[in-house]
Amino acid sequence: MDSVILQSALAMFLYGAALFLNLFDRHYRASGGWMTVAAAVIAVGATAYALVIGAGLWECATVLLIFLLLNMEVRE
Repeated sequence: MDSVILQSALAMFLYGAALFLNLFDRHYRASGGWMTVAAAVIAVGATAYALVIGAGLWECATVLLIFLLLNMEVRE
């Protein structure tokens, strides 16, 4: 089974941008949370795009689960 997300450059770029914003906010913690919200919006948009181009639900759920697990850290 071929991965639609891995074959689409735009989907990979969007997921990469969401991951970058999320990890950048985790490291510096200076944005007040708006980078985390922006990363979540980008990830949801990338998932919608992936579904439109033919990705399966399990493939999208796997990517979103990894993204959401990164966001489970409790802020101090």
